[in-house]
Formats: sequence, structure tokens, C-alpha cells
Amino acid sequence: MNPCTTLMIWALSLLFLIGGGTGFLSAQTAWSFNPDTPTNLAYGAKLKFAKGALRLVWQSENSYNHQFNNTNLNVTPDIPMPYSLRVLPETMGLHSSPDSGSKLTIRYATASGQYEAIVPEGFMLTIPDTRHALVGPAQAVAGFVVVSATYGTTTNFVNVKKSFRTKPLSLPDHGYGTQWNDFAYDAAGSLVFFGNDNGPALAYPNASGTYQIINPRYYGFSSYRAKSCGAFGPYKLVMGLTGDSYFSPQSQPLIQTPSPGNYTSYNWRSPSLSPGLQVKQIIYEAGKFLAIGSSSNSYETKGAVLLSQNGVEWTTVVIPGTTSLEAVCYKSGRWTAVGDSGSVLTSSNGYEWVKTTIYAAGNLTSVASGNDYCAVGTSTGTIYTTRDFSSWAVQIRSSSSISSLAVGDGRFMAVLGNKVYQSQFSQAGIVDIEFQPQNTFVIPQQAVNPFASG
Repeated sequence: MNPCTTLMIWALSLLFLIGGGTGFLSAQTAWSFNPDTPTNLAYGAKLKFAKGALRLVWQSENSYNHQFNNTNLNVTPDIPMPYSLRVLPETMGLHSSPDSGSKLTIRYATASGQYEAIVPEGFMLTIPDTRHALVGPAQAVAGFVVVSATYGTTTNFVNVKKSFRTKPLSLPDHGYGTQWNDFAYDAAGSLVFFGNDNGPALAYPNASGTYQIINPRYYGFSSYRAKSCGAFGPYKLVMGLTGDSYFSPQSQPLIQTPSPGNYTSYNWRSPSLSPGLQVKQIIYEAGKFLAIGSSSNSYETKGAVLLSQNGVEWTTVVIPGTTSLEAVCYKSGRWTAVGDSGSVLTSSNGYEWVKTTIYAAGNLTSVASGNDYCAVGTSTGTIYTTRDFSSWAVQIRSSSSISSLAVGDGRFMAVLGNKVYQSQFSQAGIVDIEFQPQNTFVIPQQAVNPFASG
């Protein structure tokens, strides 16, 4: 068994107050390790609340093998049927078989009953299957829920229940060192990736479910350093582009297609924008697209916000006193954007912004809001929280950059390097942050008790 399954409970008794306010935010941070998770999370994982659940998209250990994984973070993921999977060490989330003659022993619940099956290595698991033994009562789900799953022999086995949370996705590689930076779900529920493939790239599944890549390179962003992000709105997919260097005036940082699902290279259009813009993130909320990034000329660079209701006509708002904005979120009528030098911006309409600064924070990389709290993450591994954007409390410190923050299912979640933390809502706000050691990581569960068995 994994030695990291030992439960560790640490207590954090000191809260730091950072910022210009005088109020003190009380919070409890009891840390615990959740062993029911995969163990091969790579750097660059991305968290989002999408399709009714918190979801984590992450790359397998080998960065040159474009094997990505889409993990449903619900406590009991309802897996659609019919379902089929060839039982192999890699599909069970393992590097090798626990023993010769290994088998998968699985118990799962459907709307017709609870079933058990034993499938030898190399054979297919199919659900439903009339050969599986009925062993328990039904569960009110549309698909099936894994009750228990082990892989190995009767004397040497591994708990692989967690593997059924994750769907492996093989993305093509054109040989350019393809990197994927962001993801979203289209109107049909398909997972779409945004990244760089010698220029901005989009990966999407065709009718058979096989992923393919398109490259709208003729928009002038052909660069190994280009990164892209994206968001879906009504009848539009908008991609934002950025890179390590600025591009020609003809290069535009936004492109859009009027018919999501038809992603051919010649179906894209670019709005007319001022030169020198770069886009770090796009979201669609409250009936509008909002993109954040930077605006540069020969003399200076400032943070910038771009807004559009239709994805075609855009308004640019340059933010004085900032150099770059890195992340944005929307909750309960308030937009919150964060960026370099501890900059935090809030707005009720996206056009007029109020700026505050967390002076000790350095560069801010991520932001999420929920339960009347806002949480921001830094490039140096600290999470700050606030309820009034005046007083800021340190919730956690780490040595890794916080690449992603998300809210959903009654909790905050954050990706710190190759680790995932979670913090469940309470009446007092953020509590119970869960932590894991460097050689493993937690995929947080919805409303799950980390001390419970199974």
C-alpha cells in the first residue's frame, strides 16, 4: 500500500494580517491528508468549476507523452453508461502490475442494483454486463458509481477506486513541443483544450472522440512561446493569445469562431484592437466576455481589461498603476482581477475598477470567490483571503507557485505546484485546508469526510 496514506494532522495557530485595514479575520486551518487520490499529477494542472462539478485537468508524469487526464471531483462521480475499459496497469493509474495474475475486483451501483465483477488484466470491463453478480441495492444515479475497486491478487493488491474518477485523454503531438494552458467545455459538453503548438492551438474531439489540433497561425502569433486561453459564450468561442515577446501591430490577441464545433483554421475571425495587447485569461459571465492581460507601447506596460457582449466588438480599459493582470473571476455581481505587485481590482460592471494592494504578496497568479470570501494565490505559494478587500489573512504558505484556484461544491480548491489543497466552507468562512506531501497530491472531494473509510 502507498506509505503516504498515513494521516497527518497539523495545526496552524498563527494568522497574519496583511493590508491597509484594521479588521482581523479569524480562521481555522486544520490540515489533513486524503489518500484517495492519484499520484502522478504533473505541473500545470488546471482547476475549474464546470458542468456542475469541480474538475481538474492534468498531464501525466512524462511531459513529452501528451496524456492528459480529466478528473471529476464529486464525492460520488456518476459515470455514464455504457462504459468500457481495458484493464491494464496504466488504466488503473499504476506504473506496473502489483503481482503476476493481477485482476480488477470492482463493485459498482446503478439504478437497477449493486454489482460485482472480477476482470483479469488485459481483458475489458464493460458496464452494464449481465454476467456481473447482483450483490446489493440500487442507487439513484443515471449511470454508475464505483463503490470499491482493487487491482492485484488476493494477497497483494492496490485500491484503484480513484482511477474511475479520471478519464485519460490522448492529445496529438505535431513535434513542436506542444503545451496546453487552459480548458473549457463547449455547448455539447465536449472538453476543449487551448495551448501552443508552434503558435496558438486548439484541441477538440471529432465525431469519434479522437482529439485533433487546429492552428490559426495566420493571425501573426506563430511562436514557440505563445500561450492561449479561451471561453465559450452564446454561439461564440473566443480565444485569447499571449507570449513572452510582443508581436507586430497586425497581430491580434483575440480570435473567435461564430460556430463552436466547427473549428477549422479558416473559420476564425479577429476583432480590430489596438496593438500591444496580450490576453492571460477569458471568462464569460453576466452576459459578457471579459478578458484580462496587459497593454504595451514603446514606453510602458499596464494592466488591461477587454469587454464584449458578442465576442466581436470589444472595449479596452487600461488600468493605471498596474503592469499586468493574470487572473479574473466573477461572483454575485462582482468582478475581481489580480496581477503583478499584489494588485487586486474589483468592479461591478467591468468598466470601472477599484484597486487595492497586498503589499507583501508579490505577484498574484490566481483568484476565486465564494461564501462571501475572496481567495488569491501568489507566485511564491501563499493564499490570502478577505471579506472586505481591506484586511487580508494568510491561509496557507507553500514553496510552489499557485497556478489555479477554483470554487464549487461548498469548498475552495487550489493547485500549488504538483499538490492540491482544499478548504471547505463553514459559517466562519474558509476552514479545514487539506494538504499532501510532495510525492503525492489530493484531489478534493465534494462534501467528503477525509477521516471516513472507503
